[in-house]
Amino acid sequence: MKTASFNRYTGPIQAFWSARNPREQRLLGVGLAVAGLGLLYLLLIDPALQGREQLQKTLPSLRQQVAELRVLAQEAESLSDQSDSATADTPLLTRASVEAALQSQSLTPENLSVGAGTVRVQLASVSFGSLTGWLGAMQSTLGVAVSEANIVAQSQADSVNATLTLQKRNDE
Repeated sequence: MKTASFNRYTGPIQAFWSARNPREQRLLGVGLAVAGLGLLYLLLIDPALQGREQLQKTLPSLRQQVAELRVLAQEAESLSDQSDSATADTPLLTRASVEAALQSQSLTPENLSVGAGTVRVQLASVSFGSLTGWLGAMQSTLGVAVSEANIVAQSQADSVNATLTLQKRNDE
């Protein structure tokens, strides 16, 4: 059955080819070969050449991006190492360390509680300068930051009442 349908299509082609003289057959053969080579070039070779050209254009920028990413990765790794060492160098947040920091600024708390990375302190009639000095020392030495503050000025200059909540910073 397949040969009958195949013959149905090839029959007219063979008849057309047989009707041509040898010179016309050569010209048609060359024309078909040129058309086949052109089709081969358009379908296979040209897309490959264009893709290669596109890769040659983008490859230098991609290599530069890879180099930049490597540098950034090394920088991130060194920052991570620095953060680890900074965390290791930060003293533990204990009642004794907070009391020592308060005493260094001549501050006496009315109420002090320390626990789970949180410090709550209540101070009455203290120097505002001493209070800010203590907060700076707490931030740099113990790695805490103010999360809540209630500071009330007193009638005497540079004197305040303060209720503060400090928490261990997450970046350390």
